[in-house]
Amino acid sequence: MNVIMRKKDALDCYHGNQSALAGVLGITRQAVNQWGKFIPDEAAAKLALLNPQIPYQILGHKKAPVAENN
Repeated sequence: MNVIMRKKDALDCYHGNQSALAGVLGITRQAVNQWGKFIPDEAAAKLALLNPQIPYQILGHKKAPVAENN
């Protein structure tokens, strides 16, 4: 299953605080900083469960190409 979530949308829910977002996921702020425009699928799926107010889209079982990565 592919969960598409924009990094900006997730950060907006955590008031732009990368450390807070990283803490929810159990990863480092540096890992969050390395993400491009979209959150990696596994982290996006976890965030969708933990904070469903963050906008996301589920694309199904096929891996969908992402046009932009910044």
